[in-house]
Parts: sequence; structure tokens; C-alpha cells
Amino acid sequence: MTVEIDLMTDQKRCIDHHRSEDGISDPLEWFRDNESATPMTKLQTIEEEIKKLSPEELAELREWFLERDAEEWDREIERDAASGKLV
Repeated sequence: MTVEIDLMTDQKRCIDHHRSEDGISDPLEWFRDNESATPMTKLQTIEEEIKKLSPEELAELREWFLERDAEEWDREIERDAASGKLV
């Protein structure tokens, strides 16, 4: 029986690393033997990476997010104005 597991590339690399360390050849065997190991969601992976950022990198990310939010707000205002929602 073949079971496909949708994992991000980094997750696959991590699992492959642990499997090779443990001498496990079957991809699913590693999951069966590591019940507490569940694939991380994309958001969880991002959160873990953010925790690793330096204070300077975190400040840069925060600035990027603020700019992104402001740009999205501007686009929303433009759409609302174009559709007549703003009077």
C-alpha cells in the first residue's frame, strides 16, 4: 500500500535526516515510531523560523508586514471607491 504524505520540502529533509540516523528506510515507519512527531503546518514552520530571527531581522520583518498591510488597505479603499461603496 502506498500512502502519500504532503509535506513541505524542509519537513521532508528533516524526516529523511532522522530516518537515515535511525536506519529507517520506510518513510511511514518513522511516523509510526515517532507518534509525537506530526507534520508541521506551513504556519507552524513560519512561526518556528520567526523565533530564530535576530532582533534586527524581526524589526525588518515587522516593517515589511506593516508596509504590506498598508498596501492592502490602500487597494481595498481603491476597490471600494471604484465600486461606489465610498460616497
